[in-house]
Amino acid sequence: MKKRNLPTILSLLLLSILALITLVNFLYINNVGNSLTELALAISGHEDAMRLQHYWESQTSTVSISVSNSAIEKLTDAIDTLVCYAESGRDEEVTRSIALVLNAIDGIRRLERISINNIL
Repeated sequence: MKKRNLPTILSLLLLSILALITLVNFLYINNVGNSLTELALAISGHEDAMRLQHYWESQTSTVSISVSNSAIEKLTDAIDTLVCYAESGRDEEVTRSIALVLNAIDGIRRLERISINNIL
């Protein structure tokens, strides 16, 4: 191997590693989003809301590595509000809160999607 090819090989290797990390991150965030969506859509009472909250709390530290704090806080606030309404039995508010949670989940996914807008 010639020494002048070394920078090219290293550049390609680093680019490949970066692409792999980006793909793994996308898949992880998408998986968490899918799980959160399933849990949110299955809410029928306080226990289901608590299950959603516990799952989100278990994922927050890992998700925060790549997702902005404002998106995390938006989802956390929406889930906390949902839990409060589910605990009080206010079904109308629970339905609205589920919609807000789903919107916040979509916001996290949108930020991590592989697209030209996210690159620029």
